[in-house]
Amino acid sequence: MKKISVSALYLYVGLTIGLLFVFLIPPFQSPDEDSHFKKSYQISRGHLYGTSEDGKIGNTFPVEMIEYIREKLSMIGDRDQKYKYSELIADQYSTMDYHHTSFHNYSTVDVMPVTYFVPAFGIIIGKGFARILGRSSVSTVYMLYFARLFSFLFHLFLIYMAIKITPIMKKTMFFIALLPMTFYLCCCVSYDGLLISLSLLGVSMILDLIYMRNSKMTKFKLFVFGFIGLVLLNIKILYFPLLFLMAFIPENKFFNGTKKDKIRILCLLFVAVFIISLLLKIPNFLMVSSVSNEDLSKQVLFVIKHPFKFLYYVFWNLYDRREWFFHSTVGMLGLLDTFMPFGVLFLFAIYGVVFPLLDAFNSKYHLTKLPRILLGLYTLCAIIMIFGALYVTWTPG
Repeated sequence: MKKISVSALYLYVGLTIGLLFVFLIPPFQSPDEDSHFKKSYQISRGHLYGTSEDGKIGNTFPVEMIEYIREKLSMIGDRDQKYKYSELIADQYSTMDYHHTSFHNYSTVDVMPVTYFVPAFGIIIGKGFARILGRSSVSTVYMLYFARLFSFLFHLFLIYMAIKITPIMKKTMFFIALLPMTFYLCCCVSYDGLLISLSLLGVSMILDLIYMRNSKMTKFKLFVFGFIGLVLLNIKILYFPLLFLMAFIPENKFFNGTKKDKIRILCLLFVAVFIISLLLKIPNFLMVSSVSNEDLSKQVLFVIKHPFKFLYYVFWNLYDRREWFFHSTVGMLGLLDTFMPFGVLFLFAIYGVVFPLLDAFNSKYHLTKLPRILLGLYTLCAIIMIFGALYVTWTPG
């Protein structure tokens, strides 16, 4: 009997579990899915950027859509409220009035459009399928589930390729990909799933170029690295330094096989990513907004003036709220209000130790000392930057 590969096992298990997540998670019962869906909906209509109105940046939406989303968001924190299967069917088969609209501001209005192309494509396909069936109008939840389905299938493919490509840490990536929180984020309309899948794919491609003798840099791989860098830089910049691991790719893997060629290609790649990022932000810069960043500036100034006090707050928060952080790492569903049983947490804690150890003992490839140190420093810096972003964003005033 042929032994099944880790990547194929993930594909079979992931497809089964993921489809359940896609359709069992009630509408908009995941963090910020309403904002991500609004951006995807606008892109499906060809509106890549927002417009300015009364000092606010946003877009025009059907009134029924906004009211439906508000109704579902009102369930936050109330675990006694239930969303029945009969409601799901009724919501999907209902129609929506697209003529009565209103201008609406939302948090993802200025996010890079390419991030939402896949869920937007899902909405377009869903509308096309409805027209084939003779339906001229579709509901909000109908479009949402098509956006979820296409997002999940795309993320499933990216993670499958990441596990297949990487020469080391296959079981570790398998473990990360099977975390309930990973499925949760990948099965909802959110850029977090894209960040996870692209990060894993980027690391896998770099490890493949470092360790596999026959692996060479190609124009297609450079394009993929460029796309990954573009998304990471513009969505959550603290993930972008992962691509600095490309510095450890041997120069003979590049086109001319020289150190000079390697430096030239990597510099051109990063410069291109930064230039394209700036060009994509120009439409947002041209829009007028009345939002003030004065309070944010004060928080940034505090971090700069009191770095050790800020670090103390970070590590004390990690210790003081360690149970919450562990829950949110393994899986915290709903609007961050639905916790996993402690038995599930315990099992994933065990798996989180076993799988990396299996990879470490069974792999014939090993990271050298310098990459390990740099990865450790990057992890520490990433944690500090995450808390820094949360502090600056959520504690102004």
